[in-house]
Parts: sequence; structure tokens; C-alpha cells
Amino acid sequence: MPMMKNISRVILVTLIIPVINVAGYQSAPSRRPQVAPDHSLTPGMYIQKGLPANDRNWDSQDYLQAAKVLQTIAGVDPTQLPRYGSLVSGAVFARIVSHDNFKLFDNAVLNQQQRFKAATAILEGLGQITVIYATATTQERIFDSEMIELMRYVLEVSAEVTQLADAFTASLPANDPDREARLRGREQMRQGMARVVIGCLDSLAERVSYQSSDLLRLARTLDTTVPVIFFFLSTGVQQELSLRIQRMIEEEPNSSIRERLQHLAAALAKSKAG
Repeated sequence: MPMMKNISRVILVTLIIPVINVAGYQSAPSRRPQVAPDHSLTPGMYIQKGLPANDRNWDSQDYLQAAKVLQTIAGVDPTQLPRYGSLVSGAVFARIVSHDNFKLFDNAVLNQQQRFKAATAILEGLGQITVIYATATTQERIFDSEMIELMRYVLEVSAEVTQLADAFTASLPANDPDREARLRGREQMRQGMARVVIGCLDSLAERVSYQSSDLLRLARTLDTTVPVIFFFLSTGVQQELSLRIQRMIEEEPNSSIRERLQHLAAALAKSKAG
């Protein structure tokens, strides 16, 4: 399957972060919105509604099925969506953002193309779920921790995808009839990943919308994933990101977040020098 057919899934992810930043915030809020009440359901109740079981790993089809079920739930009562850290539904939300779902990417039985296809397909379902939570957020009701965790997971899956994309491209034979289409798709992916990273960096400045503890978790994930994604980006974007992060360091009032940004800046500078 040509890479271009998989890129449509990645393009959806490039739309996620702008939605995250503007959903419910048509103008900058002067005070932090109220966290949405937790009326979430038990794991068994979600399963009855068609959600894949949370006590097993999910593949791309499970993410797409989960998105369909969660969209229906959100249409009736968004406060019934699974919640991060919830005593009732925390285990379900944890499955959505579980690193165990990455295990399919490491399956030695799959070739490079199959691994890449599996990773980008997960991004498609993950993108749909993220948009559901973003749309459920309003000026009066915010799913703050859930949005941060979904952003973190988008970054983590994106880091995996960029590595798989490079390996897949390197494995292409010179006479591959779809080679040009695949390379064009790779360029689209580079631009999409750049927008994802920039959007997540911008979210660190949303101090009214998110708690400092949430933003620190996002900063930690940026610190570990951006250096991986950085190698995949164009030279101009690499320069832009480096300058943006330096400005953020100068403006960041939270010492812990600033420390993470400084560590990230040093890692990017080292990679450019190398």
C-alpha cells in the first residue's frame, strides 16, 4: 500500500492540536474554567455500549471502534466519557493512552510496511478520540487532564511513527513503482508532525486553561519525544523549533517546566551539532 494512503490518517492528527487549543476558547479565558464533573461509567458499562475491553491491548480497529462508541456517549452526556485518574473509569482511560498498545509495532512477524501501517492506523483512531474530548470542552466545562494525556500520547505515538517511517523509507527498493508517491507522503508527514509539536509547545503557555501539574507532565513528554521527532523534520522547522523553545524558556514562570525546556533545548542543540 502506498505511503500516501496512510498519510491521510496522519493528516487528521495535524488537525488535533489546533482543535485542542481553540475548542471552547474562542477568546482567552480570564479565569480557569471549571473541570467537567465526573459522571463516567464503569468498565463493564462501557463494554456493554460496545467499547473494546480495557484489560487487553488495543489495535487500530479497537481505537476506531472506541471512537465510535465515545462519540455516541459524548452526544448524550460528555461527562460520561472515561476520565484520567478516575476511581470509576480511570482504567478505561488508561487503556486509551497505554504504552502497551505499542507492542504491535515491535512484532517481528510484521515487515516494515506493516508496522508503519499499524502505527499510522492507531493515530487515526486516536485522532478521532482526541477531537471528541476537545469538542466536549467548553468555556464552562473543561476536560483538562484528559486533553493533556491525549496530547502526550499523540506525541509518543508520533515519535514511534517517525522512526517507523524512516525505516520503511530506507527499506524501499530503488525500482519501487510507488516510490515517488511514498516520498511525497513522507514530506506531508514531516509537515504534519511539525504542526503537532508546535501545537503541543503552544499548549504549555495555556496556564489559565491547564493546571501546572498537567503542564509539567506535558513538558516531560515533550522533553523525551521531540528529540526523536526532531531528526525527521526539515532543517527550517528544526531552526524554528529551537528558537521557539529558547523564547519559551525566557518567558516560562514555572521553574520545573523551564528546567524541562532547558533540557530539551540542550538535547536539540546537541543533535544539531552531531
